[in-house]
Amino acid sequence: MASSYEASDTGNWNIAENWSNEMIFKPFYEASQYLTIAKKGTSSIEEDFMFDEQTKIKSRISALGWARDKLEQGIRQSLFAIRNANDISKVKSFLKEITDLEIPNEQTNKSPMDFIQDIIVDRDNTKIQINEEAFRLVYNCLKRIFTEVTEPMNRSDLIFNFREQFDPKKYKEKIRDEFIEEG
Repeated sequence: MASSYEASDTGNWNIAENWSNEMIFKPFYEASQYLTIAKKGTSSIEEDFMFDEQTKIKSRISALGWARDKLEQGIRQSLFAIRNANDISKVKSFLKEITDLEIPNEQTNKSPMDFIQDIIVDRDNTKIQINEEAFRLVYNCLKRIFTEVTEPMNRSDLIFNFREQFDPKKYKEKIRDEFIEEG
């Protein structure tokens, strides 16, 4: 197991890349996949032709819950690396929004996630339907958070590492200006 990690100069393992890939990238990637399934009921056009409508409905409902869980997981596991105080506050508010989707309302004793599924019993048949209005509210909330959380994460170099662009023309001008000032 330890052989897959590279030792740092100090002899300690540095697993930042592994952590980033498994604990941050993977949950966000999976959340993206689940949001696709939640919207379409399948993950590909081929599956769309293979599955019946009840299977697609069950997949949409289940995928929305999985997307919520994975988004929460990715945010929790990256929160420690957010550097800016305003960004920390913003990311924590996203996390609260996500967790609130599963907190039951005191009056109805149902969470927003609980309103998505309607079970219709017709004699011997049980059919599951989606409350599209409730579904859309939760789906749009998750999609918005998924989109907006990337900004503070990126500012903390969790997505793209900031690297200054090298402009050779500007560098030559800088060297020339320094040479002239010293001379």
